Amino acid sequence: MTKVPASVILAQAILESSWGRSGLAVTDRNYFGIKCSSSGDHGPYATGCRRHPTTECGPRGCRRTTALFRTYRSPADSFKDHGRFLSSSDRYRAAFEHTADPDRFARRIARAGYATDPGYPAKLIKLMRTYDLYRYDR
Repeated sequence: MTKVPASVILAQAILESSWGRSGLAVTDRNYFGIKCSSSGDHGPYATGCRRHPTTECGPRGCRRTTALFRTYRSPADSFKDHGRFLSSSDRYRAAFEHTADPDRFARRIARAGYATDPGYPAKLIKLMRTYDLYRYDR
């Protein structure tokens, strides 16, 4: 168990994979948009890396580009890797102070750089509220 709130896991999977319909999810079973590191490391659950189109946002706005994303044998491996990715990285440590508050957890992982979209935490929170994903935290 990684202690990532279930509501956050589900909201991220929905958002990052477009309800499981994105090319990244369908082709490579990556439901969380987890990229390969610059060193090419892809962790213990991924099988490799593949280039996919993506949108990256920065101070001068958002732009379309491509990036290397992790590939998985199964959706289950993607979910396992997501938990390991968040819980084993110092960059997300502050989020784990808020496991009982999924909204704050979502804001913390966004602030730590999980996604470049400035609206990312609001999108996660909207999904959690709209579909009452909080019920899975109980």
